[in-house]
Amino acid sequence: MTAIYKTREEWLTESVKAMAFLLEQNGTQLPEKWAISVGFPKGGFKNLPAIGECWDPEVSPDGVTNMFISPILSDRIQILATTLHEMIHAAVGLKEKHAGEFRRVARAVGLKGKLTATYAEEGTDLHQTLSKIDMTLGDYPGPR
Repeated sequence: MTAIYKTREEWLTESVKAMAFLLEQNGTQLPEKWAISVGFPKGGFKNLPAIGECWDPEVSPDGVTNMFISPILSDRIQILATTLHEMIHAAVGLKEKHAGEFRRVARAVGLKGKLTATYAEEGTDLHQTLSKIDMTLGDYPGPR
């Protein structure tokens, strides 16, 4: 049975909890203090808006690692894959950017594509895993 979430932040928070094992299986984990929300990320590339972003806990007064998922996303598998990408940034540290340990973990969990624009390719183990998680999460709440 799927849960019914009132806000996108509740859905995203549960998605992070459901995907945490993917990080743990690959030798890393989320920091103790993290949060995820919907918002327009600051970054972007070649006039394309960023669809996710992770902010270092050093810029947060309470030491929380903050992850943001763009409200322009509506495909739930893409939302999950983008969330996973940001979770990896949170886990390995932002100093890695899209190289080093970030690259290792992103490829180990099964993310495909350029490391600045990863996705879960249909037919892969990761896509199947995210599809199962999606089924347990249910509908992604729209704006209120």
